[in-house]
Amino acid sequence: MNTVGIYISFAVIVLILLVITFRISLWMARRALCQVISIFRNYDAVDYQRALPLQAIGLGPRPLFSFRFFRDYKPWALKSLSQAGVIRSGVEGSYYLSEETLDANEAIRTVCQIK
Repeated sequence: MNTVGIYISFAVIVLILLVITFRISLWMARRALCQVISIFRNYDAVDYQRALPLQAIGLGPRPLFSFRFFRDYKPWALKSLSQAGVIRSGVEGSYYLSEETLDANEAIRTVCQIK
């Protein structure tokens, strides 16, 4: 095999790995959206009166040196859901899931397969 063939093969392999990495990242981000919604529902933080702090439901900041093999997408998902109005703030640092906004958001319901 000549040098050009080796370079082309290498470029194709790198491109395939980049596509696979992007797809895995997208899948993990979508999964995190659904997990955050599920966490709020499991803790029954679904209205203003039942709002809970993020630390109480396991979504608080991670320790600086905590080891994770994969990136944690839950902080990104929490921020995205907050920007969409699905997660709202309650009193003094507590948060809750707005079921009304979630029902109105077709994109999130489709991703998480919520009926």
